[in-house]
Amino acid sequence: MLIGLSHDVDSVRKPFRHVWRVRDRFTVKQLLLHALGVKNLYDNFVDLMELEESQGVRSTFFIPVVLFNLDDVEDHLKRLVKGGWEIGLHFVVEGSQLRALLRMEKEYLASLLSTSIEGVRTHNLAVTKELLRLYDEEGFVYDSSLRMEEEGRSTPFRLSYTER
Repeated sequence: MLIGLSHDVDSVRKPFRHVWRVRDRFTVKQLLLHALGVKNLYDNFVDLMELEESQGVRSTFFIPVVLFNLDDVEDHLKRLVKGGWEIGLHFVVEGSQLRALLRMEKEYLASLLSTSIEGVRTHNLAVTKELLRLYDEEGFVYDSSLRMEEEGRSTPFRLSYTER
């Protein structure tokens, strides 16, 4: 059996008012630690690495270039790459110059981490045929935006599938 494990990293910091609004996701202890500034509940790279290490697995972390300052997590990302985790681009679709933005974000992330970026996942899974074509043309090996219930298969979505 093959299982794909991945994480969309949409944020690494949230204010307490947000945490309180979604408090049912957390224990009372976690809420207190976050409120006191002891533990940032949205910066959990180390927790995930330790958990996956203990289970002998590696996942893909889809990282956006524009949703937060990558300088804040650069050390974590480099540790992920060095430890054998995959980093993919979590592309946030905005503006009219999609090709230029896509290329710039992919090149920036690859340069920052000194690794190739082969996978992509569209933010909010808002993928279109135009984006799939761009992903293919920009050299991505696979797209992880399509969901199994839509596509009827559970294998990675190779970009050669764009023509249907």
